[in-house]
Amino acid sequence: MQRAALPFAAAHAVEVGAWMLPTLTAAPCDDDQPATIQEQSKESLQKLDSLAAAVRDSAPRGLFHDAVPPGDDKTMTQPPVSHQQLREQLTVLAQELRLNQGFKVKPFEWLYEQLQPLLLPSVLSRNWGIPLALSIVYTCVGLRLGVSLLPQKVRQSPTEADLTAGILGSVSALPPGPDAWLLHPNDMGGPTSSRDALYLDAAVGKVLTAAECRNLHPHHAGTALGPNAVWAESMRVAVMAHQRAGDGDAVAHCIYQLLALDLNAPEWATMLASRP
Repeated sequence: MQRAALPFAAAHAVEVGAWMLPTLTAAPCDDDQPATIQEQSKESLQKLDSLAAAVRDSAPRGLFHDAVPPGDDKTMTQPPVSHQQLREQLTVLAQELRLNQGFKVKPFEWLYEQLQPLLLPSVLSRNWGIPLALSIVYTCVGLRLGVSLLPQKVRQSPTEADLTAGILGSVSALPPGPDAWLLHPNDMGGPTSSRDALYLDAAVGKVLTAAECRNLHPHHAGTALGPNAVWAESMRVAVMAHQRAGDGDAVAHCIYQLLALDLNAPEWATMLASRP
């Protein structure tokens, strides 16, 4: 039995979306953006390759298979991976990126940081970002190690910060939102039950079993998002960040991009309802 190629195609698509995000969120009149983004992307690709090499060097010999090259995702297959081997892979990945490389989440204000905690090049250069961005970093590094991961947004109940935002009618002064993200291996090369599922929390660098995930996140449905949904969530964060910074033009631009990415986005209902 060989691992299906489709999960790698989905993970590749997540990475492609991460490279496109700086362009999609850039102001249309900013002529300097394309050259800057291209230069940052080149440096970021080198950083991802070096991170993957560091993870591989820190692992027992043979733990990781060959990397999945970009463009080969539709034909690439991998030997099956046991549940124990997958757990070891995720553990080594988390230990290297969290403990040795120092990727983490830290407090910040969108007003001062702009979109930097969301955008992949900035997160790679500074080794910190929001949970979604860290999950994308793990996805990109995993691809270079033959491990297919997809981000999942954790479903949570309303929080005090959300209620405060509703009462005040303004989110400009609030800290970053409470959204949590988990990484779920797309395929292990064999059938598994939901109780055997493994998750990786990139924000804290910890591997979770299905039981641990239920205890920490009782509202999480465990349903994997496709690449397009991850792109849309990234754009949704950009909208929120610009709202908190009070940049109305950037909000409108990113909402337009969000609606184009997700034809089923709930924002469509709001936009259509506001039409005269």
